[in-house]
Amino acid sequence: MMNLIQPLLEANLFIPHGHCYLWKPQLVGLHIVSDTLIALSYYSIPLTLFYVVRRRHDLPFPSILLLFSAFIIACGTTHLMEIWTLWHPTYWLSGGMKLITAAISVTTAIALVQIIPKALALPSTAQLNAANLALQASEARLAGILEIAEDAIISIAANQQITLFNQGAERIFGYNAAEAIGQPLDLLVPTQITNVHHQPDLSGTAGVSGKMDNRREILGRRKDGTEFPAEASISKLQLGNEVIFTIFLRDITERKQAEAALRDSERRFRAIFDTMFQFVGLLTPEGILLEANQTALEFAGLMPEDVINRPFWEAPWWTISAATQAQLKAAIAQAATGQFIRYEVEVLGVGERVIPIDFSLKPIQDETGQVVLLIPEGRDISKAKRDEIVRKQAEKQLELQAVITRNMAEGVCMVKSADDTIVYTNPKFERMFGYDADELIGQHVAIVNYPDAENTPIATHQAIATTILQQGEAPYEVYNVKKDGTPFWGQGTASLFEHPTYGTVLVAVHQDVTERKQAEADIQASLKEKEVLLKEIHHRVKNNLGVVDGLLQMQARRSQNPEVIETLKESHNRIASIALVHEKLYSSEDLAKINIAHYIADLTAHLFDSYNIHANQVKLMTHINAIPLAIDTAIPCGLIINELVSNALKYAFSNGQVGEIQVTLDEQQDQSLCLIVQDNGVGFPQDFDLKQTTTLGMSLIQGLVKQLQGSLAIHSQSGTTVTITFPRGE
Repeated sequence: MMNLIQPLLEANLFIPHGHCYLWKPQLVGLHIVSDTLIALSYYSIPLTLFYVVRRRHDLPFPSILLLFSAFIIACGTTHLMEIWTLWHPTYWLSGGMKLITAAISVTTAIALVQIIPKALALPSTAQLNAANLALQASEARLAGILEIAEDAIISIAANQQITLFNQGAERIFGYNAAEAIGQPLDLLVPTQITNVHHQPDLSGTAGVSGKMDNRREILGRRKDGTEFPAEASISKLQLGNEVIFTIFLRDITERKQAEAALRDSERRFRAIFDTMFQFVGLLTPEGILLEANQTALEFAGLMPEDVINRPFWEAPWWTISAATQAQLKAAIAQAATGQFIRYEVEVLGVGERVIPIDFSLKPIQDETGQVVLLIPEGRDISKAKRDEIVRKQAEKQLELQAVITRNMAEGVCMVKSADDTIVYTNPKFERMFGYDADELIGQHVAIVNYPDAENTPIATHQAIATTILQQGEAPYEVYNVKKDGTPFWGQGTASLFEHPTYGTVLVAVHQDVTERKQAEADIQASLKEKEVLLKEIHHRVKNNLGVVDGLLQMQARRSQNPEVIETLKESHNRIASIALVHEKLYSSEDLAKINIAHYIADLTAHLFDSYNIHANQVKLMTHINAIPLAIDTAIPCGLIINELVSNALKYAFSNGQVGEIQVTLDEQQDQSLCLIVQDNGVGFPQDFDLKQTTTLGMSLIQGLVKQLQGSLAIHSQSGTTVTITFPRGE
């Protein structure tokens, strides 16, 4: 054997494992270090595994397998590396590989130590089961809340699309969840209540909800398109990079209706309270006045602040005497115990007026029987003390009315509403229709109506009766017929009345208006003739002004003086503006007023033609409301516009620029009129003074503004703007 081994040893091809230092003493230190590291690795791994298993015997099988696999891999790697060094031909490499093996063992140990905390942190099966049960319970609670909630709970993503839609939302909006989820929020809320793209991150920490918006009232839209008032609030939840917005929305239609009903009830209470003829108020059980109606306040000339929140007996009504005040104070104390108090007493009013009243104190109790309010009420009984005298006077008055009714110039007829039969007629009514006394009683009221091609007598009466029943009282005009068949026009007023014997009756006061109808027809014919005459007058005035205008034009053509020609031309335009008013009145249905918008349009067109101005030279823009003006206002207004537009056409655009003239006439809030003529021309000279001007045109404008009782303002910046404000006139 030694013969076989010796050649190998001499050839340096074999190094016995663990004893290389016998052949290479210089490797002893290297092997000591590597063996120490390997020993630490070998013994630390099983000790650590033993610690983990002892501490966490509840770890699931995969976790334990992971730890033992790491140990086996570490140990196996170490042994393989050492065995490999047995056959390596170099001593130094053997020691080096052993050092490398030690390093790998230490690295494996360190990795295993790092795995240990993670393994210890792994949840146990019990913990996992408990967490799952808690999660399921939380989800069940959330689902239960979502389903039983009467309010709508809607979640939306950052893109405003609906991601959750509970049953409350289905009931409120009429959509089911499948229809709503994935749709934009605008489907439910016409006005966007939050802009999710620009909301700040209010949560601060992922997974923590934040309040996005205060509670507010909005309008919601149901599936059928109807809108309803709603109260909404918004919350925000951020989970990592995902943002979820949840809207809590409540239909407040009933609450709004209740609030409106409460306001309406308060208005009705206040209307009744303040319009009652009695003196009415509200007291605390201690006698402090909380309310007093207008009748009570006006009687003593008081304002609410004079008496409210003060003892009732100190109010001016009761200062007539100390005894009166003491009596009231004692009565309040009795009423506060639940007794109804009533007595007669005199009270003091404005101007030392004293009247007797029937005064009472009514206690108001709550459900426990506790008195919470007292209602004082006072009725003026000075009239009651005069009732007997007044009653006798009333009887005499009724007798007088009966005499008047029998002898009045108008006919009176009373018709029972139940069957439309006549139950009373006065003598005048009977004579008007040619019947004897009481001959119409029991007859249907349609007997007095004339039949024509359009309506039967019964239909005519029913049309009148329907209006009276709806309105309580109504005038009417009807074509009647007398007993002998003679037709005539009748007119009257009928009212509803509750009769003690006949129930609801229609009482008509009727008269024959045939003569008046004929007179009206004559008047209408006369008015028509006058309208024709007025139109003819306007036409002739226009023609006469046209003759004068023609003479001026003839004179201008004969003159050689440019100044005279220009003066005559200006006069021609002024006369044309006046003639145009009469022309408009002649062609108008209203002979008293003209449409100023049409008038100004024709007037400015005439001026452009007169000065031979084309649209490509000067652009005219008008903003004129269709305001009807009387002739006394229209003529001065037209002359002013004539002067201002003419002046602009002649002088404003002398540099050859393309000009622009604006004419505006509008009605102000105080019903005055504002006329503005503006151009973009050269404007007035810098030293222009309206008060010092002597030109005929400006003098004429100032005189016309004064005639209109208006005001004049001129501004000359970037052109000229003239503003005239004047009352509209009759």
